[in-house]
Amino acid sequence: MSSTLQISYINEKALNICFGEGICTEINQKVLSFFSFLKIKNHPEIIDLVPTYNTLGIYFSENFIGNFESTILHLHSEFIENGLTEKNNEEELFEILVSYIGVDLENVAKFCNLEISEVIKIHSEPIYTVAMIGFLPGFPYLMGLDSRLFIPRKNTPELIVKKGSVAIGGIQTGIYPQDSPGGWHIIGTTEQELFFPDSPQKSYLKPGDKIRFIPIKI
Repeated sequence: MSSTLQISYINEKALNICFGEGICTEINQKVLSFFSFLKIKNHPEIIDLVPTYNTLGIYFSENFIGNFESTILHLHSEFIENGLTEKNNEEELFEILVSYIGVDLENVAKFCNLEISEVIKIHSEPIYTVAMIGFLPGFPYLMGLDSRLFIPRKNTPELIVKKGSVAIGGIQTGIYPQDSPGGWHIIGTTEQELFFPDSPQKSYLKPGDKIRFIPIKI
């Protein structure tokens, strides 16, 4: 990872670090590695970290009066010197049971020129990485979708996508944690709860975790 960071301000107490452009595994790994390092480091003045596909938001305490950029550059230098650029010590592997009975499954198969059974097999084979949590509380954006299943989002989003819907949108796949509007193609459903508002860790999944979908019959 380059020691030169692209740093911009979110507000007077928050920085955004950009590691590259677009959605790709290499860039996201850089984000997640530094995210994991900062969480373990537990700097007393850093109160929140928000990773995305290619950026990391860093939020400082209201009482912090030091130089934000110098603090981050110092931490990043330590990160580089310790050779932690490709490590993510907090990742876990979760198996999510899925009934592949989504309302858009047949349309996805037709668009991708595949049999329904092939769509299910291709979607459930990879081990996905949680690139970030967003859109809805607990919604995991997952990297690792096979290119044979890439499909543009719907031209007209649905007003209600049911909680637990497993969906594909563009080059991404994910799970809806609550009923919500949405424009992704629904290929399955899971009963796994993803958001726990009364729990200290409200999201079942966190950035860097790994997911494997397990097809089940109903």
